[in-house]
Amino acid sequence: MIERGYTVSPQQCEDKFNDLNKKFKRLNDLLGRNISCDVVENPALMESMNISEEAKEEVRRILTCKQLFYQEMCSYHNKNRKFLAHDVPLQQSVQSALKGKAKCDDQSVILSMPAKRQKHGEDNGVSSWADMHPPDLINVPPEAIKGQQELSQWMISRSLQLEEKKLQIQNQMLELEKRKFEWLKFCHQEDRELHKMRLKNEVMKLENERLAFELKCRERGHARD
Repeated sequence: MIERGYTVSPQQCEDKFNDLNKKFKRLNDLLGRNISCDVVENPALMESMNISEEAKEEVRRILTCKQLFYQEMCSYHNKNRKFLAHDVPLQQSVQSALKGKAKCDDQSVILSMPAKRQKHGEDNGVSSWADMHPPDLINVPPEAIKGQQELSQWMISRSLQLEEKKLQIQNQMLELEKRKFEWLKFCHQEDRELHKMRLKNEVMKLENERLAFELKCRERGHARD
């Protein structure tokens, strides 16, 4: 900002961003994330939407803002994969930020990985996905990559990333199945205990009926005597 001649404080930048972010999220809440972008470009589409008049009025009020920067905010929330400005210094700054974020994310993944899993990988000479592939192409869209070699590297990295997520989901499903089995086992044991209690109650009921019958027989015998 200073290099381009803007004399604003960091607090002013933060306040402006928070205001834009608030409006961006409010539009998504009112219209839906996949529709709000179309409505911003063509507000007339909102008239055919099934939302209340109060919501439409609030959307109109937000859209009248001179500095909405919806596309830029959409790009920010999509990790700068959409509406990237045709500004070379800005693009370089964005790519640099993405690299730094990717490195931080990879470090977080490694730190959050169980020690047993890390040791297993080291003992078998197997590196994690983050160790094998540089993070500089992870969050970059394919259309922004130049060169066949870089595109191939991006596709391989993306494929391995999806495979890792698939394994994580499978592990979660396995854990849920284990919990389900334990719950069914517990319920089965509870059902068996309830069944035993019902049988005991039936036995006691029959025993009480037998004693009552014997008592009546004795009373009749005494009455005849």
